[in-house]
Formats: sequence, structure tokens, C-alpha cells
Amino acid sequence: MRVLLFLLLSLFMLPAFSADNLLRWHDAQHFTVQASTPLKAKRAWKLCALYPSLKDSYWLSLNYGMQEAARRYGVDFKSAGGRRLQPVGYPASTNRPV
Repeated sequence: MRVLLFLLLSLFMLPAFSADNLLRWHDAQHFTVQASTPLKAKRAWKLCALYPSLKDSYWLSLNYGMQEAARRYGVDFKSAGGRRLQPVGYPASTNRPV
């Protein structure tokens, strides 16, 4: 009897918990598309990136990606000693550190 009563009550509650309410999402917030302009730096910045070791493939790939991004954005990329970094990474396998 209890099971029958439970099933009967759950069937009456089924429309209240249906997913139809989720399919029709009514939101009062609207947005407008705005054109963005790229920002320019007002002065030259010096950035520092520290890696624990370039013998690990993860840090080697991160270094390669940062060098590619620096080249794409026209950023001068130097090592801590001040000399220019040689491109290391998977495409330049001859320059890979040991």
C-alpha cells in the first residue's frame, strides 16, 4: 500500500520536475557586440620567465611555445645572461639540450 501511494504521489509530481523548464530558459539580460581595439604598450617592458630545467619535455615545449609567441608579437627574447636565446624545441632538434 505504501509503495502504491508513493508511486501515485511521484507520478503527480512528475510534471513539476520535468526538464521542459530547463529547455526554455528565459533570461532578461541581453548583450551587444562591441568591437575591441588591440592595446599598445606605453613603454618597453622586461619580462622574466623561469624554468626549472629544459631537460624535461614539458618545460622544453613551454619554452618553445613562449619563443614562438615572442617571435609572433615582435618581443625581444633574451636569456638571464643577456645573450639571445637559440631556438630550442621539437622542430629544431639539433639545438635540443642534453
